[in-house]
Amino acid sequence: MPHTNLITISDIKNCYENKEDKTAIDKLKTKLNGLINEGEWELTDIIEHDYSLAPIVDCLKYYIAGYLTHQITKGSSCPKCKSSLTSIECFTSEADLTNIKSRGWLKHPNKYLYKLLSVIEDELMNHISKTSVFEDTIEALITKCETFTFPCAEHKDFILAYIIKYYINMRMHQWTRQTNQ
Repeated sequence: MPHTNLITISDIKNCYENKEDKTAIDKLKTKLNGLINEGEWELTDIIEHDYSLAPIVDCLKYYIAGYLTHQITKGSSCPKCKSSLTSIECFTSEADLTNIKSRGWLKHPNKYLYKLLSVIEDELMNHISKTSVFEDTIEALITKCETFTFPCAEHKDFILAYIIKYYINMRMHQWTRQTNQ
């Protein structure tokens, strides 16, 4: 007999997409309550797993890259910079969080900006436990960012510096808040 999951990813997405529709949430609660009362079950029997889904860290990096895109395009008057940072829409698995939370106003970042943030995050995590985390991360990024291409040569240095500084400051604030708790 073929194995079918009792709760699918589309069931969970329906709960988030139709917040006003309480029936989707109630149906999911009823399914879960019935399964808990049955006794013998495994998580893999109940919840469908999609191996093509991106890890949550990648979804968060994508979401933050979209936010940075919004911040830069809001403050920039250069049409070349604005068009090179954004993407119309994205159907990669990293964009799932942005696609779920967006009601048409969240920005999708350019894939190169997303990759740049991934490199910054990796370098930051390599140096996060050091007292000179900011300087060490910047120093490590200097050689890696030379290969980053940006179509607007006039604003490349300013935008790269803004992205790196903004992201590292934001992550350091989050890290210290989490560590102090």
